[in-house]
Amino acid sequence: MGCHDRIFKENEIKTGGLKENTMFTLIKGGILYSPEKMGVKDILIVGRTITKISDRIDLPSDFRPQRISASGKLVTPGFIDLHVPLLGGGGF
Repeated sequence: MGCHDRIFKENEIKTGGLKENTMFTLIKGGILYSPEKMGVKDILIVGRTITKISDRIDLPSDFRPQRISASGKLVTPGFIDLHVPLLGGGGF
């Protein structure tokens, strides 16, 4: 089984199956909060699912996911629509 096959097989279990054009994204070296500070982490995303969070994720050299350098940046879940009032309505 090749490295791509192994990664696909592992993630099929987690995501319930992968489509052929599934996108892989690797976020490297961000300061992760979820919600507490978890420290500097790498995050592997398959499709729309976070599949792995680790101090360091090394993929085989022939595997080329989209890479995002988050070095020195905060990585947090959410914050999708920040203009929505968090304390209720009323124009705060």
